[in-house]
Amino acid sequence: MNKLLLTLLAWLFLSPSASAQPFNYLHTYGDSLVDDARNILLRSDNSLFVSGACYSQSSHYWDTANAMWMNISSNGASLLSKNNVRVDGLNTWTLYSGNVKQVPDIGYVLPYTFQFYPDSGRWYEWAALIALNFQMDTIFTKTFTDTSLYGEQLYDCDVLPTGGFILAGAQHSSYTSNQLTPPSGMIIRLDAMGNLVWKQTYHEQTGVYSYFQSVQPLDNDRTLIGGCSGELDGYYRDRPWFLIINNSDGSITKDTLYTSGSHSWGMIYKDVNGGFYHNGCKDTLLTSSAMDRENFPPYIAKLDTNFNITWQTVFPYIGSAVPDNIWRSRQLQNGDYLVCGSAWFLPDSTAERWKGWAARINSSGSILWSKYYVANNWITGNIFDFVERTDGNIIFCGQAYTDSLYNWRTPDVWLLGIDANGDILEENTFANNAGSRAISIDIYPNPTAGSFSLETPEDGLAEVFDMNGKLLASYPVIHGKSNLHIGKTAAPGNYLLQFSGAKSGLMAGKRLVIE
Repeated sequence: MNKLLLTLLAWLFLSPSASAQPFNYLHTYGDSLVDDARNILLRSDNSLFVSGACYSQSSHYWDTANAMWMNISSNGASLLSKNNVRVDGLNTWTLYSGNVKQVPDIGYVLPYTFQFYPDSGRWYEWAALIALNFQMDTIFTKTFTDTSLYGEQLYDCDVLPTGGFILAGAQHSSYTSNQLTPPSGMIIRLDAMGNLVWKQTYHEQTGVYSYFQSVQPLDNDRTLIGGCSGELDGYYRDRPWFLIINNSDGSITKDTLYTSGSHSWGMIYKDVNGGFYHNGCKDTLLTSSAMDRENFPPYIAKLDTNFNITWQTVFPYIGSAVPDNIWRSRQLQNGDYLVCGSAWFLPDSTAERWKGWAARINSSGSILWSKYYVANNWITGNIFDFVERTDGNIIFCGQAYTDSLYNWRTPDVWLLGIDANGDILEENTFANNAGSRAISIDIYPNPTAGSFSLETPEDGLAEVFDMNGKLLASYPVIHGKSNLHIGKTAAPGNYLLQFSGAKSGLMAGKRLVIE
């Protein structure tokens, strides 16, 4: 149930004594399918766009995996819509959902990595970009990989100031049980319709593997690329590797590899305070075992314009929980940094479990707070992404598990709201927090016996919901006046008509009374 419906319900029906609930929700397709939420964006009406994957609960859960996206109400409580798509007719599963971006005046782009299993001894990976409009309908799906020759993975994408997209990931040989060549970093440039402009692969040095995990345009001509490069030596030393490339052809204009012992990932972004910031894991070698997590504590670092480290804040092993990985780092409205991810812990046995984890760091690198989170009674889960609202509150998305132990076949989408101090919000914090932009619509006659006219400022989609948030009718409408009829699907009573503008992506709602 979205913000508009919540506001109407609060006005029409909710008792003043109704108790608030924590902003801590799970969403799933149902018993036969499970969901994995990797990315979250804030829509113009303050509802939430969440993307990831859905797949069947079976011994081979990749058999029916789809790319998935959801629209969830601003308070996290209600699922407004959900969609999913198979890239083609092959048996696939989603290996990774890359970082989703909003495209001005169009909608959203979703980068995905899919795997195909032709038989028990081989698999292929290929890259796909899915474009949606603001109504979350598919505009196009593009794939780029020749699976007879190589596999590809996508981790990030962004929108170029001049139009089109830059995608970052890795390319490697198609896998067989006897051969897998080290992957090379891969950058793909596409035009505004997803057509290939150029594709480049990069090796920091011959014989080592490389990945690119973040991409951010700096201006019309240059893009900042973050990645890692290294070789397996028992400690998985993936050195952070940062590039600035020319948008016209992918040529490198700046190239920096860290060799000071940093480990894993290489996500780097332009800093509003000047220079850049970067997150990863350190290679501290505190114990003799290469697999001990305390050897690789996560960190966030401030860099100058030449990629030199100004300060570095490490989140070490403390107590029973170990901050294990930073899945996302972003700057907040006041210039602070927020990181989120997972923490590994041993509650009462040797079984590995995870908690959601987040920390806030000021512009000088000092930790303001660092906290662990669980989804209701679920004791195992990860936090993958977050958005900050204009009021300073933060909404996380991730996955929580129905099993007490970590199991890839049982995740649900997990949404968690916190305030600026890291404390969990109550759901009604967002009930009347309207967006700063609005559009108006008019319904007449209202009340109606079932036929009515709707006046809208642009083309779009009109939807009628009952007071439980159930969709009863949907109508494509044009700018100006549209004559609509709801028929016998609605009994006499109060309903919500919600309009979504096709061009602006803005939404408006009014009470519709059926006599």
